[in-house]
Amino acid sequence: MRLANGSAGTDAESELLHGTVKDGPASLGLTSQARPGRRLASAVSVGQRFGLLVIERVGLRLPRRIAACLCRCQCGVRRVVRIEHLRAGRTTSCGHVREQMLTAAAERRAEEAHYAAQAMR
Repeated sequence: MRLANGSAGTDAESELLHGTVKDGPASLGLTSQARPGRRLASAVSVGQRFGLLVIERVGLRLPRRIAACLCRCQCGVRRVVRIEHLRAGRTTSCGHVREQMLTAAAERRAEEAHYAAQAMR
């Protein structure tokens, strides 16, 4: 995997960039120290809920010093999420809701096509 700066990334960095966390942020080499004076990181706290996500750990940093936190979704999946996305309402779950909606829409389209085909017979 290649990172934005052109260097070869590790599997842990790939997991981080794709949002999947298995053993927590320490296994990904994330820094857990929040830089003093950063308002964004202090704008959220452990236990705070954003949609279906609950914050478990704050003060993480993604590449390029982007403030992030470790969240647990209602379904049990843990994700590293950008704080600005939580506060803006852009991220509200781990993605399982979107998958469910897409699956339901595909099933509706298939059902409609089935009824249309029967009506043409």
